[in-house]
Amino acid sequence: MNKGILFDVDGTLWDSAAQVAESWNEVLARYPHLGVRITARDMYDNMGKTMMDIGKTLFPGLSQEECRKVMEECMTYENHYLLSHPGVLYPETREIMACLSRQYGLYIVSNCQSGYIEVLLESCGLREYVRDIECYGN
Repeated sequence: MNKGILFDVDGTLWDSAAQVAESWNEVLARYPHLGVRITARDMYDNMGKTMMDIGKTLFPGLSQEECRKVMEECMTYENHYLLSHPGVLYPETREIMACLSRQYGLYIVSNCQSGYIEVLLESCGLREYVRDIECYGN
């Protein structure tokens, strides 16, 4: 029997709230009429929700179509931004995953957008330890 361990990303492997907020604010600068500035606290308060539910919470005045457009821009830019401004891995995450991967299949499942898990794996050097991933965005 194969044994495996499933991991989530945010709050489990790393903290990217500040970096995500920074990236979203760069996108939101193109939408000054929204009058929205995102904080790390906003990210913490909304983690665990689907991306569109986060959009509805942060941009309640937008139509569904407008919200989808802004959220897609934020998510796309966020993935790009995190490659050069990664979240902060929790202490000893890399070492623990290296050790666990010798005995177990390691997998990541998250409610994030497509590409986010791949950015974590790439920017933090964890790709070799994780066998497969799945996310809400897929």
